[in-house]
Amino acid sequence: MLAPFKGSNNKLLRARKHLRDLDNILLEYQRTLTFRFEPIAGDVEFETITFEPAPPNEYVALVAGDCVHNARSSLDLMVCDIARIRGKSTAKLKFPFAATKSDYEDLVLNGELRRLGEDVQQEFLFLSPYRGGDDLLRGLHDLDIADKHLLLLPVVECTFMQFDLGAHLSEVMGQNIAFFSGTGGASQRLLERSGGRVPVDPEYRRHLQKGDVTTVFGDNLPFAGNDVQATLDKMICLAGDIVERMSGKFS
Repeated sequence: MLAPFKGSNNKLLRARKHLRDLDNILLEYQRTLTFRFEPIAGDVEFETITFEPAPPNEYVALVAGDCVHNARSSLDLMVCDIARIRGKSTAKLKFPFAATKSDYEDLVLNGELRRLGEDVQQEFLFLSPYRGGDDLLRGLHDLDIADKHLLLLPVVECTFMQFDLGAHLSEVMGQNIAFFSGTGGASQRLLERSGGRVPVDPEYRRHLQKGDVTTVFGDNLPFAGNDVQATLDKMICLAGDIVERMSGKFS
């Protein structure tokens, strides 16, 4: 038998491992993204940049789902460990989630958590894992449920191209020029959304660099439009904070 809350912490460590794997997979994917240059009919001065990325492979969704599931499971194991510490049955025990605040309060006060004691119930009432409460905590449950029915496949939502002004001026003036702005370098945002087209002078093409690429949850998923990696990181941290708080009070 593992020490109390060891199982929860192991699950959180596993969630972190999956998130690191996801970071590496998405980094490799982002390196494959390309932009297409097309002439503009009737315009000899400008052409367009088009960004139409292929979706990440399904392995991305599997790793993201494993990350969510482990973070969610850490909370269930935490509840069961509190029960074991108090010599109570773990049957039907799990971390409570609800649709509304009133449903959650009823679940905590009149559901399976009653056997753990009033002090435990009061600690759970400090949490808000319902819609309109703690959206991040409730969303952990929603993503876990969604993963059982469809893949958590992210999409590329936002990117930008950087124009290396220093390199361009160096070429024009025939000497090496260091150019700095308030952000530490010269860049111009040219493109923001997948499938977007913007005009650009062909003369600048060789000084265009692919900038940051963000992968976000698709429109059919909880947290649609939110950065996948940042959201999962916050969820793992939140689950860890809850486990730490409860273990500190009931070990």
